[in-house]
Amino acid sequence: MTPIAARRRTAFLAVGAAVLLLAVALRIRGATGSLWLDEVWTFKLLENIGHSAFDVIFGLPHDNNHHLNTLWLLLVGPLAPEPLQRGLSILCGSAAVVAAGLFFGKERPAAALFAMAITAAAYPFVHYGSEARGYAGLMLFMLAGLVLVDRELAADAPSDTRRMRLGIVVVLGLLSHLGSLHAFLAAGLWAAAVEARRLRSAREGLRSAFAMFAPAAMMSGVLGLCLAVGIARYGLHVGGILLPGEGGLLHGYGMMMAYTFGLPTEWNPPPVALATMVSTALAVARFRDDRRFVLYGIGILLLPLIMFASAQPFNGVPRRHFVSAVFVALMAADLAGRAFERGGAARLAAAVLMIGFSGLQARQLETFFIYGRGDAKGALAVLAQSPHAVIATTFEARDGVMLRFYAARERTALNIVSDPRRACASDPLWLLTEVDVPLAERALPCGPNGPEFRPHWVDRPYGLAGEPTEIWKRVDR
Repeated sequence: MTPIAARRRTAFLAVGAAVLLLAVALRIRGATGSLWLDEVWTFKLLENIGHSAFDVIFGLPHDNNHHLNTLWLLLVGPLAPEPLQRGLSILCGSAAVVAAGLFFGKERPAAALFAMAITAAAYPFVHYGSEARGYAGLMLFMLAGLVLVDRELAADAPSDTRRMRLGIVVVLGLLSHLGSLHAFLAAGLWAAAVEARRLRSAREGLRSAFAMFAPAAMMSGVLGLCLAVGIARYGLHVGGILLPGEGGLLHGYGMMMAYTFGLPTEWNPPPVALATMVSTALAVARFRDDRRFVLYGIGILLLPLIMFASAQPFNGVPRRHFVSAVFVALMAADLAGRAFERGGAARLAAAVLMIGFSGLQARQLETFFIYGRGDAKGALAVLAQSPHAVIATTFEARDGVMLRFYAARERTALNIVSDPRRACASDPLWLLTEVDVPLAERALPCGPNGPEFRPHWVDRPYGLAGEPTEIWKRVDR
């Protein structure tokens, strides 16, 4: 290695290490604050089963059971500090930053550092990399799988070892979150497309891709059989709650892309979605001979179309498009890396764009760190000021669940009544409700002589989790 190459390698490692430290710090900061509904719901699910890994795999067929995360929460328990409960996600989310760099590797050092920087600091990746759910594991094993597939496609000869590793990664991805099926579907289609172009035969391309993913198919088949046993015994339960104002696929996709780019969320999501798709199509057409741009086209363009055509539920929810956001991050890093490698004005433009991106993300992260995913502990502190008072709620499925969790955790007695008729008869002091719903849905049906309430405390979480919550206090006449 020449002295110049050695200095470049040292600089690359130093910058990469700094970016990784930033990623860890942001995720630790994001892991503070109250758990929100979907995190608490996992603990609620654990109340109904035994306390073993066997029970988590076979006895909990629920869409909120992200198996590795559930096992972690089973290990640390409901009384652990929130950062520890989110510790597995912090670890996986930080490791995903390294995996993003490895996707480009030594052959594209600039793109590798851009990929690390984007995945380290973009709000969606910090959010899900610090939340006690399975998305951080999904991202880590998705990227690890893409690294293995990319190296297999670039190799002169197939590697059984690499394919076995791919199988293990696929299983770990599925155990993290079943949404990783989208990621591995994209990876399989990518392998088939690249091999079909190399072999000049669609049939041979499919055969080559099937061979590459054969160990993964067998291993995931065993996992699928285990999950099927649980579904056969207990049935499959879906706990998704549709939130007010949800739109269609373009709405959810556009919201996720707005968060990923750091754009104001007040912008209309469908135009953001269409702009992302058009830009991707142009980039794929421009660099169509590069195998990675085939992947970006599949992950950013084809996956949403598959989701739409198959009428998958909750397509209007931004997190459903998290996998596509990861592909967008990789493509953005690839394009920025190409510009940086060209030097001159292109390098300056790449640097300016990254500075602008950093500023937009800093604004988002500041807001997220201030407001978090909601403040259930803060709500509990307000309500605990009157320990024997009746608390009425018209949203037991969300607000009531979180309050009961933290009340049990803090050993605070709360008298929460969710039945509207009982609430009217019990003369409640507090009304726990949500902000972004019609006033008629928040009011208690107590008639003209019922209690009158006024706003007392409000909690407005930011971004991809939580629902704005208000506490109203009775006005004594």
